[in-house]
Amino acid sequence: MQAWLCAFGWVKYGSEEHIAMREQWQYEPTAGCALEPPEKQRCGPDEWHLIPAFKACAEQGTQSPIDLELANITAVPMEWQLPNPLRLTSGKCDKLEFELNEHTDEVMFDATCKDRFSVPFIASPSNATEKMFYLNQFHYHSPSEHTLDGKYFPMEVHHVHHAQDGQALVIAVLIAEGEPQNPEEEKRANFLTAVQSLMPHAFKLPEERLREGNVWTMLVEHSHALNAYTDFIDMSGGYFYYDGSFTTPPCTHGTHWIILRKPVKVPTLTISSYRAEINSNPYNQLTAHDNAFPFHADAGNVTWNKSLGDNIRATQPLQGVNNPRRQLYYSAPNANLQQDAGRPLWQTYWLPLAVCILVMLALAYFVWQKFDRKCYGKKGWESDTDEEDVDS
Repeated sequence: MQAWLCAFGWVKYGSEEHIAMREQWQYEPTAGCALEPPEKQRCGPDEWHLIPAFKACAEQGTQSPIDLELANITAVPMEWQLPNPLRLTSGKCDKLEFELNEHTDEVMFDATCKDRFSVPFIASPSNATEKMFYLNQFHYHSPSEHTLDGKYFPMEVHHVHHAQDGQALVIAVLIAEGEPQNPEEEKRANFLTAVQSLMPHAFKLPEERLREGNVWTMLVEHSHALNAYTDFIDMSGGYFYYDGSFTTPPCTHGTHWIILRKPVKVPTLTISSYRAEINSNPYNQLTAHDNAFPFHADAGNVTWNKSLGDNIRATQPLQGVNNPRRQLYYSAPNANLQQDAGRPLWQTYWLPLAVCILVMLALAYFVWQKFDRKCYGKKGWESDTDEEDVDS
């Protein structure tokens, strides 16, 4: 895949407004950040809400991430009509922006490929009307921000979508550590590895320019070879759903969260390369944890370097004063459907349709044969009986 990608090295800095908002928060815990002058404020997770624009971060029952507690799953109401599977539609994208910043690295679609990748979804838990969400960017966290029964995965990918009215939808993919075992697993692992290989590196810029803007962006051409819908997202295990928020400031609530149940397996080197990349930024705003994370059994044999900084927000309560009735739902995989990841409908459904037609034809032939034999067999028997009666 990488052979088809051509990166060229113009590097730009984020806008002043973008940098100013991003430089107001960090993952390292703080105490008393609000007492600092506004130009020096850099608040940790427990104090994000002290920044006026980030007040939503203090809400209870609306925030993300959460623990995906299997014993606490609620059945999806029939009237919601959650798409099953998601109907992912992808277009052609010739250029993508790859960015390394203080908190993560990400791939951005908004400037070069806006509206090319989309998924329809319900407007809200109380409004089953569908509307279209468009892929805006995807980025990474390590370890995972969502936990499964209180246990982590070594990495999590967030595919951030926006509707025209600004509402967000995030498709999250949990990452497990290990060697892929089949072509499908290899395809998804290769996709993540290819993306990481194209990220810009902080050390490529002169030291004296680092303070001018702590973000590096590289434009990548021929990026149609990178398609997260067809080459990475796997809907075969179904998905969890809940109504949450951004996991970073401004912690916007009313965000749809779709977390795929089946993790993507990638080699140890891919995960360690990502962690080394975001830690290579000399002004990163990560935090290191002395205690080892408890990893889920499905996370694989995780090799974890505690000396490297992490970029996760702690899990938030499912319910609270701002939403005491929030629920976690699970949409089970539909065995009769396959994922439509940008393929025409006839390619998605031709096999089940062909099987149905063959079964119906076979059944019709069987019924016709049985009816034919019964009718003609009875007529012939009555004729023989009549002849015997005449002779006697």
